[in-house]
Amino acid sequence: MLKKYSSETTPLNATQVAKYIMVEFDLAQQLDRRTIYAHFVDLQTLAQCYPEHIDFTFYRQANGAVYVKMK
Repeated sequence: MLKKYSSETTPLNATQVAKYIMVEFDLAQQLDRRTIYAHFVDLQTLAQCYPEHIDFTFYRQANGAVYVKMK
């Protein structure tokens, strides 16, 4: 979802990501924002620890919104 919908000018927060996921995969159950934020942390860790093995740069803003930039 971040690759498809986020950018430097339109970073996404967990609620926005959850809405995109629910629409994209036709889910009826509400997604937990805490889980999505935990995945944001995982993505940020991967981007910092293994930059040679991933094809994106992960950006997190002070307000918690994030976006990825493809390499």
